[in-house]
Amino acid sequence: MKRLIAILTIVLVTFAASNASAENNAILAVYDGKALTFADVRPLYEYQVYSMEMRLVAKYRPNPVPKAARDAFQEQCNEMLASITRMEIFNRLVIEHGRKNGMVPLSETTEARIKMRVNSILESQQETQMWIKFVKAAGIDPVEVRNFLMRRETARYVGSRSIGKPDMISPREIREYYEANKDNWYREESVTIRIMTLPFSEYGGGLKTEKLATELAQKVAGGESFAKLVHEYSKDSYAKKGGLYGDFNTDQLNAVFRSVVEKMTEGDVSEPIVLRSSVRLLYLEKKTPEGVQPLEDVRMEIKKKLEIDAMRARQEEWTKKLYMDAVVRYVHPTIMAIAKKMDAQDQLSSDEPVERNATDENGSEKPDEDKPEDTW
Repeated sequence: MKRLIAILTIVLVTFAASNASAENNAILAVYDGKALTFADVRPLYEYQVYSMEMRLVAKYRPNPVPKAARDAFQEQCNEMLASITRMEIFNRLVIEHGRKNGMVPLSETTEARIKMRVNSILESQQETQMWIKFVKAAGIDPVEVRNFLMRRETARYVGSRSIGKPDMISPREIREYYEANKDNWYREESVTIRIMTLPFSEYGGGLKTEKLATELAQKVAGGESFAKLVHEYSKDSYAKKGGLYGDFNTDQLNAVFRSVVEKMTEGDVSEPIVLRSSVRLLYLEKKTPEGVQPLEDVRMEIKKKLEIDAMRARQEEWTKKLYMDAVVRYVHPTIMAIAKKMDAQDQLSSDEPVERNATDENGSEKPDEDKPEDTW
C-alpha cells in the first residue's frame, strides 16, 4: 500500500502539471443547464491516468521517461479527460431521457437487477478491484465507484429500452459473416476426456491397483459405463462428475496423457497409466479434428454476435443524437478543443449528420463560426 501511495504521489504531480484542474469543484462542462465538475469524473480519470503512467514507466524502466514520451503522455491525459467527461455527459443525458419518459426512477425489480449486476462487477472483475484500491489510496470515497457503475448500467438499461428489440438477423447474414470470418472458427484438434483416479493408498499398493484398473478397463470395453465406474471407484474431485475433465486442445495435455490419447478413438478406454502414486484410466468421449468448425456448429454464436453488434450500433447512434440535440458547452479550453474534434467525428460517421447546438458565454445559441455569412 505504501508503494501504491508513493506511485500515486508521482501521478498526482503529473496532474498538477497538466492543464486540467484537479479542484473537485472545477466545472468541466455544462449540459442542458447542469454543471459537470471534476469531482464527477475524478475517480475514473485519475485511475486511468495512473494505469497509463505505470505502463509508460515500465516501458522505459530503468531509464527515465524521455521528454517526447512525457509530452505525448500529457496529451493522452487531456484526451482521456475529454473522453471521460463526454461519456459521463452521455450517461446523464440518457438517464434524464429515461426520467422524462417514465423509465427512471427504476422499478424495484429493475433496480435490484442492476444492483446485482454492479455487485458482480465489483466482486469478480480484478480491474474493478484495483480501481477501488486506487481510489481508497487517493482519498476518494469508494462509493463513488459504485455510483459510477450504477449510472453506467442504468444508462445502458434506458438506452436498450429506448431503441427497442434487436433487428432480425437473416440466415443469409449469418452465412455471409461466417464465410468472411472463417479464421475465427478455426480450432486445433480437441478432445473431451474422462479420467478415473485410483490411488495406491486406497487399493493396496501399486500392483493391486494396476490389476484393479485392468479389470475396470475390461468392464468398460465390455459395455459398462465408464462414468458409473468412476463414481464407484475414482478418488478425486472429478469423481462426482463421472470423471469428466472437459474439452482440451490435444497439445494442452501433458506428454504422458497426450501420447495415450493420440492413439485412441471415440469410445476407447486406455490401458492403465501407472504414475508415481496412482493409476489412471482415460476414456475418450469425443475427438474433434483441427479445422474450421461447420456453420451449423457456430450458427447460434454468430447470430448472437450480430444481434449484439446491431444493438450496440443502434444504441450508439441513438445516444449520439441525444447528445447532439442537447445544449452542451465545455468550459475547460483543452477539453473544448478535443470534444469539438470528437463531435465532428461523430457527425462524419453518422448517416444523417445533425447540427451541434452551441452556446456563447451567456448560454445563448450562437451560429457556427466556421460557416461563411450569407452573401448576395
